[in-house]
Amino acid sequence: MEQFDIWNQLYDELDIGEYITHRAVGGLVKLRDESPHIKITPFVSMLFRMFYDYVRSKNYVNELRIHVLGIAMERYRFAMTVVEKLFNKFGEEFGTKVIFTYDTVQTSNQAHHYKNLKLYTFKRGRVKEHRYDEVNDEILSQIYSGKLGQVKDEIERGKKTGKLDNINTFIPLNLYSTMQVDELFEYVVNKKDNHKKTILDKIEPMIDEELSSNVVLTIINQLIIDYPVIFKKLDRKKIAYDLMLISKLWQWYDFDQDLNHLNEITKDYIDYIDFPTFADLRARPK
Repeated sequence: MEQFDIWNQLYDELDIGEYITHRAVGGLVKLRDESPHIKITPFVSMLFRMFYDYVRSKNYVNELRIHVLGIAMERYRFAMTVVEKLFNKFGEEFGTKVIFTYDTVQTSNQAHHYKNLKLYTFKRGRVKEHRYDEVNDEILSQIYSGKLGQVKDEIERGKKTGKLDNINTFIPLNLYSTMQVDELFEYVVNKKDNHKKTILDKIEPMIDEELSSNVVLTIINQLIIDYPVIFKKLDRKKIAYDLMLISKLWQWYDFDQDLNHLNEITKDYIDYIDFPTFADLRARPK
């Protein structure tokens, strides 16, 4: 029996959905590192399963939290933002606000390599990229408050000697940068185009028709034009796969809600990911 089947069986037998409110999905750190062939954000179908189980439990709360462990890639975070917006649309029926959170050690690890660190600020609909020594005092003061002087000393030390007294100095700065990019994603998902349509409006599914790849590629191409600093460096085909998958799962939620069908979709993606087999093959000597 496959692990996913075992999980489903235990989940049903123990009636777990009746005893929990907030939910989480994990196991993504190793998956990210060992499965570079993956074209989709691997946890999206499980997010829909979590929300479906919440709805089915009828134990509705004002605020539902869903946590995703071990992610850092901007593409994954963009997909999360789209799904979070969609779940809040669903949640209106139950008086529920849905909040996604995530955690990662990568923010800290990246900050240790500060010389190559790309930092972002988002203000008035515009994104800017900075080096660690290009961030202005106003932003540094927001982040470091009373320790601004110490941080500026570290910046000068890094520029002159290539070494820092405290290797963790720029972790708060990188965290701020990460949050700024997340604000951009939220802005993009909420923004209406000239036809007063948001991204969700454009990917909303029909009952018997799948979303066209041309539609999603048009969305992504416009994002690249409007916000090249972030979206130009992302894989447009992978973002397209994510949006098409979200639309497909939305179609399931609106017009189907047969759990067996959702499990089939999830199994298809588990087979496609092929973990850990794919990772094992990569690790073997040629």
